[in-house]
Amino acid sequence: MAPLPRRSPAGPSTFIILCEGAFFEQLGLRGDFSCTVGDGYFELTIDYPISIGQQAFAVTATPPAAEPVDNSFYIKLIDTDEEVIDAAMNIQGLQIQHGLPMTALDLTWSNSEAGQRSTVSLGFELVSDLPELNPPVLHELVVQLPPDFSQQVTNALHIEWADKALPYAQATPAGLLDGPLMPVWLDATDPSRLNIFLDEAAAEDLEVGTYRFSFPVVVPALIPAYNVFTVTLCTPPPVNATYTLCTGAQDRQPGPGVVPHHRIQFGGDTPHGPEGHRRQRCLQDG
Repeated sequence: MAPLPRRSPAGPSTFIILCEGAFFEQLGLRGDFSCTVGDGYFELTIDYPISIGQQAFAVTATPPAAEPVDNSFYIKLIDTDEEVIDAAMNIQGLQIQHGLPMTALDLTWSNSEAGQRSTVSLGFELVSDLPELNPPVLHELVVQLPPDFSQQVTNALHIEWADKALPYAQATPAGLLDGPLMPVWLDATDPSRLNIFLDEAAAEDLEVGTYRFSFPVVVPALIPAYNVFTVTLCTPPPVNATYTLCTGAQDRQPGPGVVPHHRIQFGGDTPHGPEGHRRQRCLQDG
């Protein structure tokens, strides 16, 4: 048995961290754990030896009003003798965005069987009006799938909106080619993500409410440790730059909104939100 480890992640001290109860997502971690928050860091003590492979967890954080000068994070793995046995330092944080008050909707799905097709439903809620002066320019919505999941969108009918729908672009962005079956507002060439192009002018007047949509995926044979679907709203690329698709939260052009959705796991009940079945945030092993 390896010594029981302790993870000690830290970031700018101006972030407010909450990691107890519902504020913590276990994701790929096993066993029980406790979390302690300090000034600019938190410690996660785990009662189960960490196995070889990827690990993942999530905590709730409130970012500061302005981006800190040093917007970087680190994570250390410490054993019971207080020795650092591994670490990742100087992890650059995302740019802090303003002007789009939004929260993630619960992730729902139709099937969680390994290797089978499933319909996932996700989205966001716009909780207040966009600012009248200089509203954010919304050019593109990107859905990033967890590793080893693959989206199965082959035509426009595979994208279904349950509540309000985002305004689609009326033409494919310059520099991209239309697919034979794809509408001008959709790019599904990468199985690990979806790109939906928006009408920038119409998006300036988004109504308060929920924007939930669904699409088909294939569930992998093994659920990855980082089992998170991410929705990112991206700004336009720089003027006169060669057009490239926004790839998500780590892209050069992420917009003012990034929302994560946790998570599909094998077994148990199947929440299927758009049809009114039971909804839940994560499905535990059955």
